Amino acid sequence: MTVRAVLFDKDGTIVDFHRTWDLAIGTALRATAPNEAVLRQAADVLEFDLVTDTVCPGSPLIAESNSSVAALVDSLLPVDLFFAAVTAASAGNAAPALGVPELFVALRERHISLGVVTNDFESSAKNQIATLGWSDHFAAVVGCDSGYGAKPAPGMVLGALDLIGVDAEEAVLVGDTTHDLDAGNGAGVTTVLVGNGKVIPSAYASLASLTIDRLNELIPSLTAAGHLP
Repeated sequence: MTVRAVLFDKDGTIVDFHRTWDLAIGTALRATAPNEAVLRQAADVLEFDLVTDTVCPGSPLIAESNSSVAALVDSLLPVDLFFAAVTAASAGNAAPALGVPELFVALRERHISLGVVTNDFESSAKNQIATLGWSDHFAAVVGCDSGYGAKPAPGMVLGALDLIGVDAEEAVLVGDTTHDLDAGNGAGVTTVLVGNGKVIPSAYASLASLTIDRLNELIPSLTAAGHLP
């Protein structure tokens, strides 16, 4: 199988999650919580450390859809205002993962179509992609509110491939969580797990077709596996 399309998860895969979101989430929590007790309760639910302004490992903010996150805190916070505050606080803070711009150029030089499938809202994803100067790279950007469902279900992967015009057998999904891998495996694409410098748990690696430490290993790994000439 020769790859004709590569889909990427956004946060934690092509965008540095913590540099982009940690401070913005802390700012939004403090701006929208009605009092200190609710602030601490919402932070506990979202597994957010208010002392260090850091999203903790395993937090639903890392992999769950924005809709799922909203359901967790809708009794505590005005969720529309919370997400608006996160967006405002993160404006201009989007930070690419190591090696991303060069990878996009290299893939497009091979005439491979690119897409993004994210549990973020579509508008937020497109705004971040535009801020980073990446809009021209992507044939499809699908979010949790685009009408295809959210990961770990495969709908948004299949939806993105339909928009691009490529079959699942000719596609790769690159992600950093089990939600990404489950969605890709459910859609029938080749799945690649990227650590981006983090230790990859063996339970995660067992779900992936391929594992890489950094994104600059993607093309060599796909070539070695026979997916690229």
